Amino acid sequence: MAGMRRVFTEFTQSETITMSAGIVIVTPKYPIAKSVQLAGDAEDRAKDFPDNKAPQKNAFCLLGEAISWKDEWDFVRYFSERLEAWVNNSDSGISASLIYKLYQFYGMQRANIPKWRWLSLWYFKQVEKPESAFSTAAFRKLKTFIFTGLWETTTMRFKCHPDRALLLLSLGAKLFDYKNRSKNEVKNEN
Repeated sequence: MAGMRRVFTEFTQSETITMSAGIVIVTPKYPIAKSVQLAGDAEDRAKDFPDNKAPQKNAFCLLGEAISWKDEWDFVRYFSERLEAWVNNSDSGISASLIYKLYQFYGMQRANIPKWRWLSLWYFKQVEKPESAFSTAAFRKLKTFIFTGLWETTTMRFKCHPDRALLLLSLGAKLFDYKNRSKNEVKNEN
């Protein structure tokens, strides 16, 4: 998708012309007409996306959530890749169960259940492996991002409003989950 954004900008020769898109994932047997309707609804959500004080649009709706093409997509993709590396590294002390906890905490945040904050801190403390410097650093980074909206490493610096942080982590987790499931399905077919 980053490639699509780059090609669009090269084609229009302008950063001020915006693009909106709606992406839905359906099974192969899902009705095409219904898929088109869902994609249209997703595109409408993307067009309604506010980008601070900039013109609306210039966003896309992925897995039911509208995010900015500019920075948010890059972070979601980055976090998905980090999560994959963490889960696949047996020394990291981080398991795939983190994916579902991120979904759960984001669902609680959307439902305005304030206890998601202390539950997330409690959960991170329970699963963190204190003997692993990697685990401690990863969970510190997650907590900092959720509560401040700042993610900073030697390779990535990203800042968003803290209210959007859990959404972006959840989307990154969903991307990793879909990718992981697809790999497992291919393995099982062979």
